[in-house]
Amino acid sequence: MIAVLLNTLFLGAACLAAGSIAVSLRRYGPAALALRAELAACPQHRELRVRLRETRMRPSATVLRPAFTATGQAASHRPARASALPVAA
Repeated sequence: MIAVLLNTLFLGAACLAAGSIAVSLRRYGPAALALRAELAACPQHRELRVRLRETRMRPSATVLRPAFTATGQAASHRPARASALPVAA
């Protein structure tokens, strides 16, 4: 009985997903097919001109310098118990 209910649940979810895909294709499909022609009509290059009017330096800029000092504790950490595995030579 549970198998029939689960199959019905999954079949219903699949129908909803397929319906959602069909509605999306019907609504946006023609625009997606016309996209290639629209992109081909666009120019390959675009020129952009920028003029700087003023440059300023902020004297109160906050500089974060993290401490990159090695603690040495992680490299010399040894386990409390020895491993039972044989050591490869």
